[in-house]
Amino acid sequence: RHIYLFSGRAGQQISVSMVSTSGSVDPVLTLFDPSGSALATDDNSGGVTVGEHNALLRDIRLPSDGDYIIQALGGGTGGYRISVQAEVPALSLGQPTPTATASPPLGTTTPIAAAPDSPLADHVPVIGSIDRPGAFNRYFIAAQAGDLLTISVRPLTGGLIPHVEIYNPAGELMLATNSDASGQVLIPGMGVIESGSYALFVSDAGRNGGAYSIGYGRGSTYVDDLLGGIPPEVAVIGGGAAVGIRQRWTLDLNAGDTISIEAQDADVQIAAPRSSTLEGVMSRPYDAPQTGSYALYATGIARSGTYQLLWRLISAAPTPAPAVLILSADDLLPAQTYLDYPFQGRAERRVHIRVEALDSAQNAGLDPVAVLLDSSGSIIAQGDDSADSLNPDFEALLPSDGTYRLRVNAYGEAGGTISVRVEMLS
Repeated sequence: RHIYLFSGRAGQQISVSMVSTSGSVDPVLTLFDPSGSALATDDNSGGVTVGEHNALLRDIRLPSDGDYIIQALGGGTGGYRISVQAEVPALSLGQPTPTATASPPLGTTTPIAAAPDSPLADHVPVIGSIDRPGAFNRYFIAAQAGDLLTISVRPLTGGLIPHVEIYNPAGELMLATNSDASGQVLIPGMGVIESGSYALFVSDAGRNGGAYSIGYGRGSTYVDDLLGGIPPEVAVIGGGAAVGIRQRWTLDLNAGDTISIEAQDADVQIAAPRSSTLEGVMSRPYDAPQTGSYALYATGIARSGTYQLLWRLISAAPTPAPAVLILSADDLLPAQTYLDYPFQGRAERRVHIRVEALDSAQNAGLDPVAVLLDSSGSIIAQGDDSADSLNPDFEALLPSDGTYRLRVNAYGEAGGTISVRVEMLS
């Protein structure tokens, strides 16, 4: 943590930026007034350099004469640059065109290492290893009665010969199997007749040890093949993937766009940005609830496995309200804890606030709650669940110039990682 001082004057307008210049510094800025009160904080609003998100405090109007403190934080090591710009013109909202989130990379989903006894997430494979003869690892799948589960265990290194046992919520053995001729254990479409937690035990029938990937999915697939973006009115050919692999395309849409999707020989579903909820989109229009990159999942249903896909824009959304990002942060929200995010607001301006539980197996059950407070601590607005998730997503009209605080906590006993965004509207 580094501390910097500068002298400011009442009413002076400034911006403060912290930019990563080398290494793996992830800048975080907080500005304090002469009395030590936090005026504003930011993590990710300043764009990206050398692979890291930079911090930016913009359109800050200093409340008094005196010495101000800049607190600079950054995970990792490396260089960075701090700058303070005085007499910045008043913030201009303009009429920017909304931009979609970045499309995911191409290629099959890359597994990450996970500790045994961890819950597995739908279509998110992980890596494990058997390090000695007779050892085993255990994983859990939360399933509902009527689900069909496809499960895969595939050796990565060594002479591992996977052996898999599956137990139902009552602890009864449902299935035990070794790998096929290719070395993979693939269990397609296993039916589930009772809701609860199913245990998967992975061991080595060959007693050699080695690393493996393990994953599951609801339906007939367990992992995604990332195929990139599809422009409108352009037919694409997909399919031909190995058994158990679902193909994922991306569509860049604005909130309020209405589209139609046509597919031959494919089962197609869509998911909104940062959402794991899938919706069927065949034979009906689809209205985009937010701006961003939508995931379009397709699985070939013909014997050949190939399919054709095309989407059309039926009607474009009206020009969205102009917005400027003034606070963006990714943070760890512990259970039973309040986190405050200060920012500077202007009278009669509207702000759009969204707090999201970031998708991960560790965030299961995380339900964030957000309250917007003025400088006296009075509640201006608050949000809990939005229309499509447990994430707060709301707007508020600011009554006066000054410091506002977004206070976030988690409902119940679950904590996890969150993303916080505050945008200034017209």
